[in-house]
Amino acid sequence: RPETHGAPYEGIENLRPETKEMIEAYYAKQKLLKQD
Repeated sequence: RPETHGAPYEGIENLRPETKEMIEAYYAKQKLLKQD
């Protein structure tokens, strides 16, 4: 399987707005956790 963890989210423009928001919130959270 291709690696997806930490991959840039390709095709995010094709997602529904609520899905996009969820993904963006998730990535923002991961970024904050990594700064710790």
